[in-house]
Amino acid sequence: LVYRRGPEPLPGEMAVGPEIGVSGELAAFAALIRGEGPAVFKLLLGCAGWAPGQLEGEISAGGWLPTTVRANLVLDASVASAWDEAYHETVGADPAAFSSQRGKA
Repeated sequence: LVYRRGPEPLPGEMAVGPEIGVSGELAAFAALIRGEGPAVFKLLLGCAGWAPGQLEGEISAGGWLPTTVRANLVLDASVASAWDEAYHETVGADPAAFSSQRGKA
């Protein structure tokens, strides 16, 4: 679960920046169903993993663009536009501004 943190933490809550909380605890999901947590949340399913040092190597190679966690992008932006919005906020330009295909028919 990814959600905007409230005054009372959900079970297993880990803070991600000042506004966002995450929890993988079933008790946290149960609390949301009972209406005992934030009204806005995302339930994400999946798994990602890296070998030791792999993520650091990918960041050093420019494969990732680290940025500040912002609740508006994580919780309010549409899935279709979140990446473009995050890129624009971080770099100051749209991703298409760096395309070699721009202006070609």
